[in-house]
Amino acid sequence: MKEIQKHKKRKASFQNKPVEDQIRKGEWHWSHTLMLIGLFIGFGSVVWLANQTIITLWEISRYLLFACCFLLVIPYRIYRDKFQLERLEVILVNVLGIGPILIAVLLALNFLVLTEREVVTYDVESVNVLKSGFSYGNVRLEFKNGEMSDLISLRTFDVNNYPKARYAKTATYEIGHGILGYDVVRDIQFN
Repeated sequence: MKEIQKHKKRKASFQNKPVEDQIRKGEWHWSHTLMLIGLFIGFGSVVWLANQTIITLWEISRYLLFACCFLLVIPYRIYRDKFQLERLEVILVNVLGIGPILIAVLLALNFLVLTEREVVTYDVESVNVLKSGFSYGNVRLEFKNGEMSDLISLRTFDVNNYPKARYAKTATYEIGHGILGYDVVRDIQFN
């Protein structure tokens, strides 16, 4: 009888306990650190790198959603036995930790490894001073022929960092082609 029980699969130590006893109370776990890194460093890096990359908000949102959810197809038993994660932690680790960090690493790789560079000059049709929201006092450039119309973040400039943007006639972008296929803005000059 002892021989049979020795070869039976053992369940995790907290699996047969009531739900209230399965929740960690004040214990710090490695997953909590991963979630904090993903929440602050991961999301912050994604926001900054997405503003430097020529990519739409819809596209980056799709990639982020996929990265946050693709590891949830792994059975819970593996998370429980190998990583000692609870049910809620499995979801939070993927959504707050792994997803943002993975997208930030991929965007950083695309930003740092460029295959070729080109310089593109756009003629400025109008300069609009923003009067509301978080961008109050910033300027948004409108280019002729509606160029870059879907990339608002690459046409909006803080006048403290870019004082020449308010009186610009042309805007020159130095664009590099990233290794993952997305273009990256490396430098902007105004004339």
